[in-house]
Amino acid sequence: MSNIAYITTRKHVKSYDILSLIQQINQKRFDGKLEIEKSNYCWNVKYQGLNDWLEFYKDSPRKLSCKAPHHPWMSYIFVVFRQELAVLTGGILSDEGVEEHWKPTPKKYSSWKKWLMIIHNHIKDEKMLNNIVENEFLLAPKGMEKY
Repeated sequence: MSNIAYITTRKHVKSYDILSLIQQINQKRFDGKLEIEKSNYCWNVKYQGLNDWLEFYKDSPRKLSCKAPHHPWMSYIFVVFRQELAVLTGGILSDEGVEEHWKPTPKKYSSWKKWLMIIHNHIKDEKMLNNIVENEFLLAPKGMEKY
């Protein structure tokens, strides 16, 4: 994953109510527990108590950008929101420094635990894999592990 990721939308970004779409994703995937804000220049997704957040920007008429967060659990939130937002806008995904574009697959990232298994799938030692996933699972804010 690069530092900046993109969603190229089917129509112009201004034709979508991005705030409403982000709130819809929050409700659908996280029972509305994340904080959603719109400022003059971006849409923010936060979780109270974490010093990390997502910022979606209008990068061009048909492109939204989002900086990758630093907290591991927020990285999962980043993937979920990008995937879901791309579906809702008929968009495709890309990352800076990568030539490929790909279709969103939000069902692939159905939970925090599943995300951890995906990002650590290169670990062949099953005991080590389970230990790492168990430890990283605890990085989710209390009460948010199930998402």
